[in-house]
Amino acid sequence: MIKRLFPVLALAWCACVGLAGCYGDSSPVAAEEDRERIDHGRNSSFAGGHLSVFLVLGDGEFRTVHSLTDVFAERPFETPIPGHEGKALTFLKIHEGGTSLAHAALSWDAENPKDYLMAGWWAEFPGQHPSHLSLASSERYSIVDGPEISPLSTPQFPAGGSASYVGQAGGLYAYGVDEYVIDEYEGVINLQVDFADRTIEGCIGCLGDLVTRRAHFSEFLGEDVVDTESFVLDHEIHLGALEFDGLRGQFQGAEAAVVHPDLEFVDSNGYWGGQISERPDATGLPRLVAGFSSADFLDENGVEGAFFGTFVALRPDLPEE
Repeated sequence: MIKRLFPVLALAWCACVGLAGCYGDSSPVAAEEDRERIDHGRNSSFAGGHLSVFLVLGDGEFRTVHSLTDVFAERPFETPIPGHEGKALTFLKIHEGGTSLAHAALSWDAENPKDYLMAGWWAEFPGQHPSHLSLASSERYSIVDGPEISPLSTPQFPAGGSASYVGQAGGLYAYGVDEYVIDEYEGVINLQVDFADRTIEGCIGCLGDLVTRRAHFSEFLGEDVVDTESFVLDHEIHLGALEFDGLRGQFQGAEAAVVHPDLEFVDSNGYWGGQISERPDATGLPRLVAGFSSADFLDENGVEGAFFGTFVALRPDLPEE
């Protein structure tokens, strides 16, 4: 499952490759056509302890990276999935047509390697090679993938009732008036699934606060946090109700908005979507929901901002509703 990153944030990144700070001068508010690009396809494989990530570029070219040949950085990753192991991989592949740079947080069951999930991003630099990489002229994608959320999944949903899901959401945010600060955020996502109505809704940042923290974008942003005053504090991303496909568990739609208790937003729009897992938990309900969210805003003081990221939410240890 893949979503192309909207270009305005990426234009701002072009000044920040390998730097400890990140600023730009392009508005972070996304055009409508740049939001609605979630492709429910497969983009990875995992066998023999090795991960392969692949995609088809906008021009139809196929690209792939593999953990046997293309990893230049590896670090521990604390997976939220019970019984899983985890690690984070950064890939660099230089080829005749340019350079592929990718990052993947990988979670897998050592006893059953077919049970795995990866989330990350991909930046493709056509005709460019290190050390002359410009994100302004690259293609950028965000990826969440695994067998349980494949386009051929057939999850078993109960005829009624509901279930809660809680997990981690994170990605990039931007804000400013003439100059735009770009940094990385993380926060808790909570989702509510209504199996009778076949709907899903939720919020990022309603449980706890959004925080500025380096997790998966240090290759672009550097290790040091820019937004030391934590602009993201008290912001919430409300994910409005969407219908999910009763056969595959897929959903997407223009039902997301940024909310703040002390700020008036002149406008806020967004898009979110994803897929409900076909793998059941111990209670027989789908064990997780994974996907993407993007939302931008304009406040009464002329400040523009945007959030773009991925999420994975699991069933909490709570009594069934």
